[in-house]
Amino acid sequence: MFDSLSGFVLVNQYTHFSDSQYSVAEFFILRKYRRRGIGRQVAVDLFDRFRGRWEISKLPTNLPALRFWSNVIKVYLTENYTETVVEIQNQKGVISCFDNSISI
Repeated sequence: MFDSLSGFVLVNQYTHFSDSQYSVAEFFILRKYRRRGIGRQVAVDLFDRFRGRWEISKLPTNLPALRFWSNVIKVYLTENYTETVVEIQNQKGVISCFDNSISI
């Protein structure tokens, strides 16, 4: 699709909730590639590749991340996800959880 690197994503199994299987540890798209749908497509491909119970943590001060993940999850699932406010590294954070192990 692209001839050059546009960003990266790291997934791990370190989760805040014991019933989650996957967590997005890092998600970065270079500024010149943002707002082109690349990040959304990467996230969708990632979720489709790793089926299971996901959680995505966001700091409430990171407004672009809050908007991005909220839009991606709503489009991907349309419903059936939760958002929980928790303490992350001594800051309040928002964790979105969903299970895509069932066919969507």
